[in-house]
Amino acid sequence: MTDLLCLRALIMDQYGLADPHISRLADDHPVFLMITGAERWVIRVGHDLDRYAAVLDALTRAGFPAPPVLLTRDGRPVVEFQKAAETLHVMIIGYVDGEPTPFRPEPLGRLGGTLGRLHREGTAAIVAAADPRPGLPVIDRAGMLPAGELRFGLSRLAAASGRGTAAERNEADRLAEACRAALDFGPGLTSVFLHGDAHPWNSLLAADGSVILIDWDSAGPGPAVIDLGFLAVSCATGGLAGPPAPPDPARLAAVAAGYRNEFTLTRTDLDALPFAVSFRVLVNATVGFGNFLIAGRHPLTEPSIRWSLDRLRAAPRIAADLRQLLETGT
Repeated sequence: MTDLLCLRALIMDQYGLADPHISRLADDHPVFLMITGAERWVIRVGHDLDRYAAVLDALTRAGFPAPPVLLTRDGRPVVEFQKAAETLHVMIIGYVDGEPTPFRPEPLGRLGGTLGRLHREGTAAIVAAADPRPGLPVIDRAGMLPAGELRFGLSRLAAASGRGTAAERNEADRLAEACRAALDFGPGLTSVFLHGDAHPWNSLLAADGSVILIDWDSAGPGPAVIDLGFLAVSCATGGLAGPPAPPDPARLAAVAAGYRNEFTLTRTDLDALPFAVSFRVLVNATVGFGNFLIAGRHPLTEPSIRWSLDRLRAAPRIAADLRQLLETGT
């Protein structure tokens, strides 16, 4: 647990703030609300926050709405925070006011539009990310791109090789084959500045009706279809966790319409939608399957694996419907 008194002392010293009020925003993550006078800020404590600061700085310089980073008195976006024997980073960003985006077609359509605008304005963000301010790292790729994620999934299956029932070994082989088939995914696709984890629960509905993306940890350059594919499967099936949501074609139609109004994918991009829609579900299923086998459990009896496999089976239809909606609007 982060010591609030020590954190407060650090902020007063490094940022020159006289009397900040700090409270926890979440019990399971080191994220805090800071109030100074009439202003509200979010304090993040963790590792590698200089990357996050570089992402927000690139977005701001590109003109895309993003929380501002509060600089220290000597102009640094990130400071070190000593917690026992561990050195952590502290970053303070602007508080984004809003409510969780409702899981309904109209707000999800606005979310699709927000993602499309990000992709449309992505060239400027890519340029800014490649030429960061002093002290910030270059951001040359998004954090969760297929090659690395698929290889990690394959490593979990390899560690569990030979374990499980015959049916489980067969399913593991099918998952591994699907991962290997997509390892070279990406060449020829439209590269934009990705959010990297675009789903409804990483967004907020603002008072003016706009939908704002938050949690930019995985942002950076990458294929546009990766972002859109994950948003599509999340809105169609309710994300990666829990049982798939009851189908409602209006949710997917709204996302596609919002995105289509802001950004146009190429035919090559559209051809890549089947994998883009299934990518994160495939990784989730593969990693979970391997981990259960390693733990001596039977993944085919685990609800989380059954739900992931259900989503994988639904992905081709979601991708086909999404393509039609993007191409024709109906």
